[in-house]
Amino acid sequence: MVDTRRRSWLVLLLPVALAGCAGTADPSGSSSPSPAASYRVVDDFCTKLDHQPLLDVAGGTTQVRDRPDRPDRKSCVLSAVSRDPLAIHAVTITMLVAPSPAEARESLGGPPPAGAQGIAREVSGVGDGAWVSIPPDSGPMTDPPEPYDGPVTSRMAMAAAMAGTAVAHVHFNFIAPQVPDDAQTEELAMEYARQTLDLMAD
Repeated sequence: MVDTRRRSWLVLLLPVALAGCAGTADPSGSSSPSPAASYRVVDDFCTKLDHQPLLDVAGGTTQVRDRPDRPDRKSCVLSAVSRDPLAIHAVTITMLVAPSPAEARESLGGPPPAGAQGIAREVSGVGDGAWVSIPPDSGPMTDPPEPYDGPVTSRMAMAAAMAGTAVAHVHFNFIAPQVPDDAQTEELAMEYARQTLDLMAD
């Protein structure tokens, strides 16, 4: 059974994802970002990310929605939506620039606990101090929100990485007949953390 907070988030997500505008972006490379002299937040950055890694895992078409900005950060939601059967794989990405590397590391934080069957660990190969937290999937939902009319599973995950004063936070919220496994989720999280840091480098 899905908890009240998760169900509320899913209900809010549905109209946004189903009404969103499809978008694609140019592919980006796969190398880990190197520290740059300076970093910046980037306008409309979800449209500039490579959507193909998400589509390769989730299928469907991509949709983008910006979230309210703050002076030092920007946030957006990249979703892959399929309609028959309905499946939504939403990735919320936040980029921020801290005043110093020390404050960036403070903003980076660490992986929250993911339960005995989940994953919560640091990850190498993407920026500095990268981490991922992937609780086990919730199993079939007994009372999925409308308009889902068949068996679905939900999965949440979080990840973050930094480079210099730049920090990228990635939050996944999937609800679909079949959700990505742990390895796919971790790979996708690190891919979008890396892409975000790349965009931020001047």
